[in-house]
Amino acid sequence: MSNKHEQYIVFDEAFIAERKDNYKHTKILKPAVYEVAYDSRNDRTTFSTLNLHMDEILELPDSLMKRTIQLMDQFWSTDLTEKYKLYGLVQKLGILLHGQPGTGKTVIMARIAKRVVEMGGVVLFNPRVDILANTLKVIREVEPEKKVVVLWEEFDSIMHQDESALLCMLDGETQVDNIVYLATTNYISKIPARIKNRPSRFSKVWEIKSPTKAARKSYFEQKIKTDADREKYVEPLTEASEGLTIDACKDLVISVILFGESISDAVRNIKEINKEHSLGIDDYNEETAKEIFLSTKKPHKNTLKPLR
Repeated sequence: MSNKHEQYIVFDEAFIAERKDNYKHTKILKPAVYEVAYDSRNDRTTFSTLNLHMDEILELPDSLMKRTIQLMDQFWSTDLTEKYKLYGLVQKLGILLHGQPGTGKTVIMARIAKRVVEMGGVVLFNPRVDILANTLKVIREVEPEKKVVVLWEEFDSIMHQDESALLCMLDGETQVDNIVYLATTNYISKIPARIKNRPSRFSKVWEIKSPTKAARKSYFEQKIKTDADREKYVEPLTEASEGLTIDACKDLVISVILFGESISDAVRNIKEINKEHSLGIDDYNEETAKEIFLSTKKPHKNTLKPLR
């Protein structure tokens, strides 16, 4: 019997990679977003479809969403694929998005997932690092040309699962073709320089900032559903929301239009919450953490204190 995966078993809504034909099977992992599980005892990889429940996704001017989608479309264009082959390069792309909570990173991920599925590709959502290399190997054995996107949300916590395996996948011996790694984090300082400052691992490290005035106005114009409310609220909400995130703009729509709060009260409440909880501030600092660690260690006698 061949030791190579050749098909997927279809079981309810899940796809199970197998080496033998016991059930209904398919040669194609249908375009979708998947959670992945691995049964090491039976050497079985299971792909379970996942529905990302999101609010309405709006296209805004001056947004990284459009820029990211354009980059991915270019990455998978026939012309660029041929150039990767001509230069003997692995066709992969790493994008790391960072910014304060509420700036729209999760929305960008959902929009990217939708785009990839429309292109016939598959999305692996928050896969465990320690099983990802095997998962990608399985997909490539069955479908060598499949478009694959790995989405990691809160990457600063996920990357520590198995950093050695992660680095091997990003630019080491377990790299695969036709793949995009898209990761997001609220705390860019938690990502070590060996990852965020290495273009071979993440060639694009982009900060998502608070939306521009044009983007906020477009958001309110699209989000507010009646002409009367648009005429009444778009301009004042656009002016009042300067410096706020997209998530905060959504809360303004809910508070002002749905619950009838005044714009000034709604804005004041958001700013008080932000101030109280320090939302959006990257308060993690590697040097501070290092000093705390060193201060808790009891030095042996006759040893020099660590330089700071």
